[in-house]
Parts: sequence; structure tokens; C-alpha cells
Amino acid sequence: MFTEANGMRAATQGVSRVLIVLTDGRSSSGYEPYTEAALLHAQGINVFSIGVGQGVEVAELEAMASLPTETHLYMLNSFQDFSTIVDSMSSTTCNEAAAVSVMDRTMGELDGCKRKYFRPTCPHPTRVPIITVDGDGAGTV
Repeated sequence: MFTEANGMRAATQGVSRVLIVLTDGRSSSGYEPYTEAALLHAQGINVFSIGVGQGVEVAELEAMASLPTETHLYMLNSFQDFSTIVDSMSSTTCNEAAAVSVMDRTMGELDGCKRKYFRPTCPHPTRVPIITVDGDGAGTV
């Protein structure tokens, strides 16, 4: 699903990859959401879970959602309640950091003084150098 052939932008563009799961129930027999979610998380995809109604399996939604669940998990009483999360959901998904691996190169343009955020995919990002290069080729760490 997450391929450039299907419209995903190249990793070099530094664009966050977001998936929104929407359900009013639980997974079907034979489908393992925990396994699928782990595969998505390993690919650096930010997963947002939205449960609607009383028949939702909350543990499944929590397992699918990226961390922190406080910003990646939404519970609604009915489909009419979507208007209550539109602003929060838009802000969170648009500001989600793009995942980058060690030695990944990304290119992009920033308008004015805007910032672009990244999150390292390495398990213990204690010393990850970030090198920025301006239009003249000058770099900073």
C-alpha cells in the first residue's frame, strides 16, 4: 500500500507517512491487527486509530496506534462526532514528524521560517547527527 507507485512521496522528500484506521467493531477472524501494526510501525508509518461506538475493541486500537496513544487514538460515540476531532486530527497528522533512518538524505524547501521535523528510526537515538545544508551548499551539524 505504501509505495511510490500508489502515490506515496519518496523518502528523500522527508514527508511523514500517515495511516488512519477507522472501525466500529473488532478485527475479523483470521486477521491479526497486532502483527500488521508492528509491520507498519517498523516502516516508520504513523498510525492513527479511531474507534466509533460501543462495540470497539479498545486493546486492538491501542496496539495499532503509534505512540503516544494520547495523540494517536480517538474514541467517538457515533460517526456524527467526527466534527469534534477534525481540528485536533488535522493538526496532529500535518505536524507528524517524518521517519528517517541513519544516512538517509532528504531534500525539501521551507517557506520563510517554518520548521520541518524528523524522527530517527534507530532504537536508541541518543547521538544522531543532523546535517543541514543551505542553498549555497554550506552545511551545519
